Amino acid sequence: MNYAIAIIVIIISAYLFKKASGTLKINLINVTGYVFYSLMIFEFIGITLVFLGFRDHYLIDKITNDNVINIAYWCMAYTMIILPLTILLFNKYVFKIKNVKETYIENINKEVELEDKKYCNRVFILVTIGLSVCLIATIYVFYCIGYIPLFKFLDSTFDFATERIKSARSFGGNQYIKNIVMLMITPLLSYIAYIYMRTTKENKWKVLFGVSFILNFFVKTYNFEKAPIIYYICFFFIIEVMLGKTSKFKKVLPYIITACLLVVIMYSTVAGYKGKMLSLSNGPLSRLMISQAGTLMLHFEAFPDKTPYLHGHSFPPFTKIFFGEGEYDIRSGREVMEVYNPVAVKNGTAGVMSTMFMGEAYANFGFVGVAIAPIIVGIIFSAILCVYLKSKKTLLNIILYLECFIIFTNVLQAGFIDFFYNINFFVALICIFGIKCFASEKTIGMLKRCFKIKE
Repeated sequence: MNYAIAIIVIIISAYLFKKASGTLKINLINVTGYVFYSLMIFEFIGITLVFLGFRDHYLIDKITNDNVINIAYWCMAYTMIILPLTILLFNKYVFKIKNVKETYIENINKEVELEDKKYCNRVFILVTIGLSVCLIATIYVFYCIGYIPLFKFLDSTFDFATERIKSARSFGGNQYIKNIVMLMITPLLSYIAYIYMRTTKENKWKVLFGVSFILNFFVKTYNFEKAPIIYYICFFFIIEVMLGKTSKFKKVLPYIITACLLVVIMYSTVAGYKGKMLSLSNGPLSRLMISQAGTLMLHFEAFPDKTPYLHGHSFPPFTKIFFGEGEYDIRSGREVMEVYNPVAVKNGTAGVMSTMFMGEAYANFGFVGVAIAPIIVGIIFSAILCVYLKSKKTLLNIILYLECFIIFTNVLQAGFIDFFYNINFFVALICIFGIKCFASEKTIGMLKRCFKIKE
């Protein structure tokens, strides 16, 4: 019976996501299709396997109440149906897009509206200045750490696990320089350089992108995590899709092969893993398909039996007008880690048990959060896709869509609160519209008048 239920849910979910996104083809993937694959791979397949009887995983071993598995599965099944249904309804009735597939493919096949030479030159200057600042910020962060993380991959005696926790929780420098300038703005400017390089074919953009690409390898490996560098490379493929360069599936293969090789290399070097790569009990496939599902189930077991509901206290402090006095910025993943690994938390060697957005929604608001969360998330992703489809196909508009794509798909596996309050989103908006503003002829003319500069 459970097998039949699982198959039916997968079929319904895939159908709704296909209708909502227009297409689920990898070589034509958009933000809605990406949400489907992300949730399916990182959450739903794993939770379905556990629901059907798979238990050979260290996180599943921590579950003491088997009923939690059934609850988590049905909540996940609800999400996999309601989320695409919300996107579908908002696409059609709110954003008035009758045929998403036709509109999307038409948009992909459009020629990019390239700005004039002067505008592109100004963008180049601004991106160059920005990357110079990012380079200084990266040097500063590495100075505070005391070493260059990328070079530590060559040191077989280095304790990657401990240093990963220290880099996240014990950084002695300015957090804004690290989190915003280095980690957020550096890849953004790299994507801008790449898209201008692919469109203009100019050598100066090729050089600038090459420098930014190398810099990002240092940035993305600063805390020895495996996923950031893989995601960084994979999102170049998303740019290729938007530029209409991936009509044939064979053009997708280099990205898939590169991502797989990076996973194997990172696990072999950083994690020192010597076991089976395709094992569901341990290794990269286990981490990919079971771990997130496991932490989601632990959320359902921990709240409220082992620790009280957070009642909105995962939000920033300024929301206390809605949720009352008390401590804020409490992330559910940290609370769950304190429940199931208190010794590591006390020793300072534990991270967080992050899971998909539904876990944090439940941790705060119980089953009401589970009911509402996929609807809210669906509205956000519908807006991202539809605004992109209705905007002019300019280079900076593509970058804006890409950043929304990156930021909000990343928080699918991070937390519900990040859909409401996300500093990366605001920084991206400021950077993109700042470049757009300072590169425009109107702004240049105004500055010339202000400073009385003659032509």
